[in-house]
Amino acid sequence: MTREGTERLATAWARIDTWLGQYAPGTAALLRPGADEERIGAAEEATGRVFPPELAAWYRIHDGMEHRDDGLDCLLPKRTSMLTLEELVRENAFWHRSAYAGVDVDEDEEADLLRLPFAADEERVEGWYVDSRPEKDTFGGLDTWSSEGDTDPYPGYPSWECWPLHVWAEEIAACLEQGCPFTLPQPHDRTEGRPALAPGGFLVWGTEDAPTPLYGPRP
Repeated sequence: MTREGTERLATAWARIDTWLGQYAPGTAALLRPGADEERIGAAEEATGRVFPPELAAWYRIHDGMEHRDDGLDCLLPKRTSMLTLEELVRENAFWHRSAYAGVDVDEDEEADLLRLPFAADEERVEGWYVDSRPEKDTFGGLDTWSSEGDTDPYPGYPSWECWPLHVWAEEIAACLEQGCPFTLPQPHDRTEGRPALAPGGFLVWGTEDAPTPLYGPRP
């Protein structure tokens, strides 16, 4: 990923933060300050992976968010919450302990082991990750992960060759600003809900066909 990508990511996050501050202050208050280089470096050492530039930039902006028991921390599509660096390290370690334990792995399975998960749903059964293999064209590209049971994770559905993190963030910003459903890129034609507002000023992702946010006016 290029410098342009990290700059576009920062611009997209500025749009997201602005929208949250105006329409979803409850969610905005859950976002943690950005991580410094020392903490990002510690996470890289713990996972044994060099973070793609855009993922490192992501954590410089916000080191995840505080979580709530009522599910009102679902800032991201697929009703997922941003993980802190410490949570990313734990999820990565869990994947290594439980996936393909004690068996030989093929190239695709090895790629699964090298994922860096940065978002998860309330039950920690699915979320988003980026590819951490610098030798691949998909380095830093976005994909989904899902868990089948408590100790048998498997990768999400095969999706796009490489969906850059900054493009994803730009799509989220556009959805918030326009009140439109979040749509996965081609070749998929599915959506992952649309932004809505819950009491207390919290962003939620409602049903994709909702004509207006579930609570409160559309911005």
